[in-house]
Amino acid sequence: MKLKQMIAVLSSVAMLLCGCSSANAKDQTYSDTLYDTVVKVQILDPVNKNVMSGLKSLCQKYNTMFSMYVEGSDIYNINHAQGMPVAVSSDTATLIKKRYLLRRFIQWIF
Repeated sequence: MKLKQMIAVLSSVAMLLCGCSSANAKDQTYSDTLYDTVVKVQILDPVNKNVMSGLKSLCQKYNTMFSMYVEGSDIYNINHAQGMPVAVSSDTATLIKKRYLLRRFIQWIF
């Protein structure tokens, strides 16, 4: 019992000492309208500015690839192919496969 109490006290102290500081949070926020919704990412720990620019680039890349409305995107091309095969990126193919597996798993559960 003493071990559990000691772990609880140490965990509480660790959480208090490791609190979040929002002093740099304003400089480390990325907001955009992507995936047909507003996306906001805020990093509270100090990071290199390349992290935020890389994050922005990836979000915009995937928005362009997976958007139903951006002409030329993989999903747009699939939706407008009228049943014909469409070449897609490996990222899009992986996403479709994982979505299919998730659907099968959910059907199996219920």
